[in-house]
Order: sequence, then structure tokens, then C-alpha cells
Amino acid sequence: MTTFGEPLSLPRHKVGPLTATWRILTALVEHRRQIFSVFWSDFNAPHRKNVLGAAWAYTMPLLPITAYVFVRSVIQDPNADADALHPAVFVVLGVMPWLLMRSAIMTPFEAINRYRTLVMNSTFPLIAAVVAGFGAVSLETLIRLIAGIVVVIALASASPLGVLAATGLLIAMSLFALSLGLFLVPAMVAVPDIRHILDIFFRYAIFFSGVIWSVPIISGSDLLYRLNPLAVFIGAFRDTLVGDTVAYPVVLFALLVATPVLFVFGARTLYATESQIKESLSRQ
Repeated sequence: MTTFGEPLSLPRHKVGPLTATWRILTALVEHRRQIFSVFWSDFNAPHRKNVLGAAWAYTMPLLPITAYVFVRSVIQDPNADADALHPAVFVVLGVMPWLLMRSAIMTPFEAINRYRTLVMNSTFPLIAAVVAGFGAVSLETLIRLIAGIVVVIALASASPLGVLAATGLLIAMSLFALSLGLFLVPAMVAVPDIRHILDIFFRYAIFFSGVIWSVPIISGSDLLYRLNPLAVFIGAFRDTLVGDTVAYPVVLFALLVATPVLFVFGARTLYATESQIKESLSRQ
């Protein structure tokens, strides 16, 4: 199967990362209208028969935040300082990037599964299905970001520059997580159990990523924090928005430098294995 105009004599697995990324981006431009149509239909379909219609799509993304704020109000943070952030601010600014990264990692596999009929019976490329699925994640994140800014204005303080920098970090961490998701798609399609393993991982990792409570210091070491990219991104997002300094600037800088490289190789992985992924889907 050859698309995106690649030479017939050059198998996909021999295409370099930059070329594969360019062809994937070109495919997105070519299918932009179909991607938007699929996203818009997917966005409206679940709420068409509800009285409030699409209003549910704007309120449901906020429910996880309110639930975690309630949990934090009941169970106090044992590691919090006396002058720490208001619990609601801490939780909102932790849950928002957490849900974004979790969804970005899982979206490539879930979107391809959701639109499998479309990708199997048309020239709709896998990356187009991924972007259509990620559109809903982006919209939910925007809704949470607006709610987060309101909470920060009410209970803390943030400069316009801090808001701009934090928004840039959200984009970077979403690209980082999406790249991981692109790498995992072939394995998740071949072995669906990986999906459940990741679910279990995220259920426990939330307690060690500074989302609801501070990352615990074990045996006097913060190694658990520095080795957890999710925690570093979340902490940097929170610090950038309402703090003075970022806790681990060197680790954050390394992650930001690695992100575009990771994306290029993740895109190449999806591009090179597209035919195999579709064959696996046809057998399921």
C-alpha cells in the first residue's frame, strides 16, 4: 500500500524520519476538511438527543477536576508547606496537564480503533484519524485551561507572561505525550493487553506525579520526581503559571529538546507501520 506520493521502489520502512514526518504533515493538509468533518461529527453525535445538547461537551471535561478538588479537600497534602498554593489551585493546575498527557498517549490507539471502518475502507490515513481524535482532547484542554485561569485569578495570581509560558508548556507536553502514543500504536494494535497495562499505570502514577498531592520524598531523595517526565512537566506548568522558579530546569530543558526529536521518530514509526497496522485491524 503506497500513499502520500512516495516512490513505489522505496518501501516505507526505508524512509527517513524527516521525510516520513513531511509526508505525514502533507497528508494532514490534504485531508484537513475530512478531518474537521470527522471531528465535528464525533463532537456533536453523543449529545444530539440530550436536552442541553452540546452544552454537555463543555461541562463534562470539568467534572474530573471538581472530583479531584473534593478529594484533596478531604485528604490534606502531608508534604505541603504552610505557604503552599491553595488546594484548589494546586489540583486544577495538576489535573489539567495530567489529563492532557494521559489522553495524548492513549488517543492514537483509541482514535484508530474508533475510526477503523473509515481508515480500512478509504484513503483516510492513520495520522488523520489520530488528529481527528486529538481534536476532542484539545477542545477539552482549552475548556479546562479557561477554568484554570478563572481559579487562578480568584485564588492566586499569575502574570500574562506566565499564562503565555504555561500555554506553551501545555503544547510541548501534549506533543511529547502524543509522540509516545505514536510509538506505542503498533504494539497496542498487535497486543491489545498493553492498553490495559497503561490504564493500570495511569491509575497509580497519578499519585507520584504531583497531580493531587506533592510528589513524596522517599528516603530523603527526590529521584522519584526527576525520573518522572509527567511530574516534571506538571510541576513546571504549575510553577510557570503561579510560581517564581521552575523546580528542575535542566530536566525540563532536556525534555523540551527531546520532544521534537521524539515526535519525528514517532511519526516515522506510524508511517512505516501503517500497512501492518491496517492488516492487524482487519484480522481483529
